[in-house]
Amino acid sequence: LHLSPVPQVSGFLSHHSKCLEALSRIDETNGTKHLPKMSVAETEIEIGSMISRTPGIKGGTPHISGTSVTVRTLVRWYQLGMSPEEIATEYPHLELAQVYAALAFYHANRQEMDAHMADEEAIADRLEREYLSQARGTV
Repeated sequence: LHLSPVPQVSGFLSHHSKCLEALSRIDETNGTKHLPKMSVAETEIEIGSMISRTPGIKGGTPHISGTSVTVRTLVRWYQLGMSPEEIATEYPHLELAQVYAALAFYHANRQEMDAHMADEEAIADRLEREYLSQARGTV
């Protein structure tokens, strides 16, 4: 996996300023600069529509809309130290924006999500102990 380095902030701002300078026009009457009218992308995506909670699907847990990928699954990768870009490569059917939406949802609902994930972890630990206890009893 090769990720491009993040540009230095000062270099980015310098480049950004040069772009704005090139786009601006000077008002001949008073010498002020104006940016030309620019249109916004025609197809904006409502961020809130990227995450769904559907009763009966994944127990109603938050998931990426139109997929079976839960927010908690992506959060667990993130908590293990993976970047959003690395997570997106693990799920090639997801857009990077969907990964960021899941992480934004998590951070906006962190207390609830952490409690829910801790409950799931406790249940998994209990089931594992029960299984190991039964396996030892039959050996």
